[in-house]
Amino acid sequence: MSLLRKLRRNFFRSDLVSPKEQRRKPCSMKLEALEPRVLLSSDLYGGLLNLPVEAEWNDTISVNALLCNGGDTDISETFDVVFRISDDATVDGSDTLLTTTPSPVNIAGLTADNSTSQAVSIDLPASGTDGTFYLGMFIDDGAAVTESNETNNIVIGTIDISTATTPVVDLEAGQEDLLPTGVDLVWGQQYEIPVDLENIGDTDVTAPFTVSVVLSVDTTYDGGDSLLGEITIPGLPEGMDYCSDLTITLPASGTNGTNYVLLAVDSVSFDTGGEITEDDEGNNLYSQTVNIPASLQAGIDLVPLFIDMEPLDDMDGMNL
Repeated sequence: MSLLRKLRRNFFRSDLVSPKEQRRKPCSMKLEALEPRVLLSSDLYGGLLNLPVEAEWNDTISVNALLCNGGDTDISETFDVVFRISDDATVDGSDTLLTTTPSPVNIAGLTADNSTSQAVSIDLPASGTDGTFYLGMFIDDGAAVTESNETNNIVIGTIDISTATTPVVDLEAGQEDLLPTGVDLVWGQQYEIPVDLENIGDTDVTAPFTVSVVLSVDTTYDGGDSLLGEITIPGLPEGMDYCSDLTITLPASGTNGTNYVLLAVDSVSFDTGGEITEDDEGNNLYSQTVNIPASLQAGIDLVPLFIDMEPLDDMDGMNL
């Protein structure tokens, strides 16, 4: 008996079944369910960091593009990042594509469960209607990467954009009393007055200008006024005050009664806008009402002295 036949005989003997019956008996198998197979994939998403709250048309703004691979497999492909702007919250491929630096913004791959950031400068459109706009960052806009989720590749932020304003100078005369109130002045007398003004504009005055103090019979600064004193100021930065004292001398005589002391800022060619071009030329003059009565004159004032003399008694030997 061959070895093969012996093995077969012993096998079927152990089951108490003949080889013929064994061949005829159905064979059953028990199958168990396999665990679900997890497919490895990539998933790009991101964030738009340091987006300014407001800007002006034609500005260049700076942002940080945060880029994340939330998947479980590395991204070896280079993918792009682009920016579009819209006047509504639905930012898509039909909206205005913005110029960036670097250009283009390309990311050379990203490992699984990792992130990177990219500083980007974005040029806003040259002009538009002022208001709130929506800036969209599109990750993998060119669809170079196959992802498990393609719906989270757009990040949207808001920014208020307005028309740029031209920087202006605006000199304003101070509103402080130049002379004591309720006190009559004296012709020919000297007085010390404060010279106070401010540049309320948003750019510096870099050229010199003149501030004049005059005596006038009205509140209009013109050629008929009497110059009491003046100061030349070399310039004035934006938002800064200028304060100084100036000694003035009233004329020896003039129109008695109500007069006006005027402080005129940028007084040379005052009627045609002065030496400095300003946003508002109407706030360069301050006036104070003063009273100079006729009875008060500076200097020596001689008046007759009357003495009440009584008659003297006759005195011997004296001729009165």
